[in-house]
Amino acid sequence: MGCCASCCCMNCIMDSYLHMYIREISKANFKGDMNIMGTVDVSIRIKYQSYVQDSKILKGEKKTMSFNEPLILENATVDESGEAKLVIEVWDVDSTTADDLLAIAECDVPTRYAENFGERRVELKDPKSGQVNGEIVVDQLHFIKQKVRRYMGPCKCCCCCLATGVSE
Repeated sequence: MGCCASCCCMNCIMDSYLHMYIREISKANFKGDMNIMGTVDVSIRIKYQSYVQDSKILKGEKKTMSFNEPLILENATVDESGEAKLVIEVWDVDSTTADDLLAIAECDVPTRYAENFGERRVELKDPKSGQVNGEIVVDQLHFIKQKVRRYMGPCKCCCCCLATGVSE
């Protein structure tokens, strides 16, 4: 039974998440703002719908960068049409100058809950030229519906009288 006792869907008390696991970036051939040693301080930013999440910053990296980090976008929902894409951006994080976009990639996401995309390699492309300049290994890309949140009032699916209040 749902929280408002008029539905069985339980959507009114469930949260939705997009979960992904970033393993590594390999074959990196980034052009741009490198320091004297030829290394960069790298961070990954993922975007889906209107949600954004940043990864940790890896300092002093060259060709292969091992993240091994889960990233979670809270409240992201499944796009059943399959048109929405997950955008992955690789940034050079600078402490004194503006951050530089090093690479960008797009990948498909599951079109329903509990569907899992296993480990796969996604090409990273230079944002200016469009040439491939590395690849990122993404694992466990799936949507989760879980975690009971606080009561936010009755759901609006079947209970019109509860949504506006009872008038006599």
